[in-house]
Amino acid sequence: MTSTLRHIEPGIAELVIAIHNNGFSGGNTVGPVGLAPFHDFDSVVTTEMRDTLDAVAAGLKNGSITPGMSCLDWPLPPTVGNRGDDQAMA
Repeated sequence: MTSTLRHIEPGIAELVIAIHNNGFSGGNTVGPVGLAPFHDFDSVVTTEMRDTLDAVAAGLKNGSITPGMSCLDWPLPPTVGNRGDDQAMA
């Protein structure tokens, strides 16, 4: 029904300012994310669904919900999210 969004704009602005001020230091940064609009499915997404999504987003943000893996764990091990040829769909 929707897609996740990486809101990279604030990070890009901070990066440009840091480079301009000679304060850039490399490394990984975890920034904000969100959900794209529901568009054609907007009318079928109930208030209960939206409330659940909001609660999950708040829990991920405040740390009360942990996803079990960090974006810093990339790349994924070959067995996670990567089906082998023997399991390819016909």
